[in-house]
Amino acid sequence: FAHVFGCDPVFIQDNKAYVTIHQGDRCGQNGNLLQIIDISQIQSPQLIKEYEMHKPIGLSLQDNYLYLCESDQGVKVFDVSDPLAINQLNNLNQSDAIDVITTQSNMITVGNGGINQYDIQDKANPRLLSTITIN
Repeated sequence: FAHVFGCDPVFIQDNKAYVTIHQGDRCGQNGNLLQIIDISQIQSPQLIKEYEMHKPIGLSLQDNYLYLCESDQGVKVFDVSDPLAINQLNNLNQSDAIDVITTQSNMITVGNGGINQYDIQDKANPRLLSTITIN
């Protein structure tokens, strides 16, 4: 894969790797993509599907729900149970988010304006619990 030397985030679950690629920084990537890669044969990874994105940055996965930060567009929630036809379920209005971390029931997003904590017991509909503002 051409992006193997990039500085884009990767999230692995079972035999799949979820990779975001974004252009316009020091990493020298071309394109703005979400790639889903079959890594069951680690010496020979196979691209399952790639999706055009605006500018994906951080991502995290919980069960079959992918949480993806898209520069200036918010934190998007996708159902990835079928990697050949992912489905966007939600878009949280946090356009400054650059990274996301999930646990079984919580999600933390980090952005230029601060840190947000969400309840994700309803994985498709995160509920804001708290915000720490950073000036």
